[in-house]
Amino acid sequence: MIPSPALWIGLAGLIPFYAAVIWRMFAEGPDANSAEMSFTLYAAVILSFLGGTRWGREVAQSMGVPRTRELSLSILPALGGWLAAAAHLGGYQQIAWAGLILAFALAFFWDWRGSREGVWPEWYGRLRLILSFGAVLSAAVMIILNA
Repeated sequence: MIPSPALWIGLAGLIPFYAAVIWRMFAEGPDANSAEMSFTLYAAVILSFLGGTRWGREVAQSMGVPRTRELSLSILPALGGWLAAAAHLGGYQQIAWAGLILAFALAFFWDWRGSREGVWPEWYGRLRLILSFGAVLSAAVMIILNA
């Protein structure tokens, strides 16, 4: 069972994704652009957060010298978010959102595997499934809204 605080706080983290989607649904012109950019930037922040959980776990677990490989891999979600933001700023919103879908899917599978291997608690994999699905779905809606 997913602990209630983690579930509710995690679900609250989906609100900005869907707020941006709803904003985009009703916005026109520059407001639509602002809604789209806010979506992409929030997604980049969340990817950075996911990488930060990996970094923090490695530092806490090592209690000495953290493993270079683990620290290096932990920055990949943030880099994915940054690339999506850069693509969006370059006028490639569809590519940015497709990249975000890929980044969230990869981060999910990484965490899911970790929950199966004992790196994370078992409930964390289930929580990440719910939250990753919510993030991916919102990005897919942004793609559809801009097709």
